Amino acid sequence: MGRTLARYAVMIAGFFVIAVGIVLSVRAGLGPGPWDVFHVGVSGATGIPLGRTITYVGLVVIALGLLIRVKPTLCTVLNMLLIGQFVDLVAAFLPLDTPATLAGRLVMLCGGIVVQGLGEGLYLGTRVGAGPRDGFMLGIVKLTGKRIWVVQTAIEVTLVMLGYALGSPPGAGTLIFAVSVGYFIEFFLNLLTPVISRLTAHLVDQQRAPAGADS
Repeated sequence: MGRTLARYAVMIAGFFVIAVGIVLSVRAGLGPGPWDVFHVGVSGATGIPLGRTITYVGLVVIALGLLIRVKPTLCTVLNMLLIGQFVDLVAAFLPLDTPATLAGRLVMLCGGIVVQGLGEGLYLGTRVGAGPRDGFMLGIVKLTGKRIWVVQTAIEVTLVMLGYALGSPPGAGTLIFAVSVGYFIEFFLNLLTPVISRLTAHLVDQQRAPAGADS
């Protein structure tokens, strides 16, 4: 139980880091990732804050997943509930505006991509489940028998088209995000998974040590 709680704590920390990456990539003003092109479009069309939009879209994705027999886990629900809240929190308190220069925007965008990759590595590295969007994508893969990259590309192209129709045009940053974020997710996932495993085991051992010493 203790190790599971430690993993969920790391997972929630990962969600917060993802939120920071989302805010950075959106504020860079060069076009965010495909999902966030859609989120920004829905937010602009409805007037709903971006973070709350991310939460509502996550809820819809969970519902769509149920139609193809993708069962949500606690991780799925927490992902849906927390990342959007963290985005609104970070957006309110992060003292960074869109840079005036192209170089500054590129730095902010790249920072957002790396930070989001770090957050994804943290949350996926806990091995406690997948968020609504990842779960839905994997459900489509299972349903159709297509390769992951084919399904992922189809989903992202659809999202960009919908976002554009809602008034959120993609930009060069969208392409940069799409072709690079996977690398950083893989890098941080491979780097952090064994670290998270050792860390959570160490925390549990520390909790057990006093009880063992008293006996």
